[in-house]
Amino acid sequence: MNVRRSRSHTPLRRIVYVVLIGVVVVLAIFGSRYFLLSSSAYEAGTAFLTSSSMLKGNLGAIEHLGLAWLGDSSVETMEANGKKTGDAKYSMNVEGQNGKCKVKMTLRLESDVWQVKTAIIEEGTGAGTQLR
Repeated sequence: MNVRRSRSHTPLRRIVYVVLIGVVVVLAIFGSRYFLLSSSAYEAGTAFLTSSSMLKGNLGAIEHLGLAWLGDSSVETMEANGKKTGDAKYSMNVEGQNGKCKVKMTLRLESDVWQVKTAIIEEGTGAGTQLR
């Protein structure tokens, strides 16, 4: 006697799997974004940008800073021989009274302090400018 299984639940199972995978991907994206935004490297980077006289000269008073959704951003730290070192890079959207731009910056952790190594305006007002 051949017993055939009904395949009526198979499409529903696939839909459930796709939804679950989607939820996991969304949680991973927002989790990594939260990690980047709550890091001390991000704080150092935003402090640098808000105090940059060159950036204020291009955009006016800074009204909004944020991590670019499609930008290349990461933070990596390690400890060796009791010394903590690390590197960070961020793509930041910056909006001011007179315009907006995207800034790509790199930072280095030295003696427990994040130092901005490079900050370059990539797009928008003042593109190509190296911030100091």
